[in-house]
Amino acid sequence: MGNQVINKVVYIIVAIFFGSLGVHRLLIGKTVSAIFMFLFCWTGIPTIVMIFDVIVAAGMPTDSQGNIRFNY
Repeated sequence: MGNQVINKVVYIIVAIFFGSLGVHRLLIGKTVSAIFMFLFCWTGIPTIVMIFDVIVAAGMPTDSQGNIRFNY
């Protein structure tokens, strides 16, 4: 926990297609926020969070293999 590495393209694609359900948060180990996104997916709020997450991930620098690192 605290330092997750995932491919940038994979993360963004999963976030776009399944982000409103919180699946992209599960990939980086944020289980609690993923559960809340799933529970409130009918409100549209997770869609706004997903758009924000995609924009932030798109701007993150990658390593030589195209991976991004999430530190929390």
